[in-house]
Amino acid sequence: MPFVAIMSETEAKKKPITPIFVGGRPLAIYNVDDKLYATHRLCSHTCAPLTRGKLEGHVIECPLHKAKFDVRDGSVVNWASRPAAMVKVLNFFSRPRPVKSYPLKVENGKVLIDLP
Repeated sequence: MPFVAIMSETEAKKKPITPIFVGGRPLAIYNVDDKLYATHRLCSHTCAPLTRGKLEGHVIECPLHKAKFDVRDGSVVNWASRPAAMVKVLNFFSRPRPVKSYPLKVENGKVLIDLP
């Protein structure tokens, strides 16, 4: 699928994390050091909204169980760890999985995304 425009560059850079729906998909746009990245909006552990998480550098932390993902490629930095007793049971059924990431580019002040 070709790249499609989703928002203005100015809008995307207003906040560190911007929730958006594109083609019916819940996505998160991250602004890190003036560079933009996109991932699926929901944590791959228990579908908590990453847009409510804490962004530190290139790492987004899930607000529910503290799983951490690199927003550049969706890779797992640290799997879910809190609260310890509950997560131990959940992790038995849910092995570490990255969140889906999507290529972005900026052209003529517009943010474009490549959705397969």
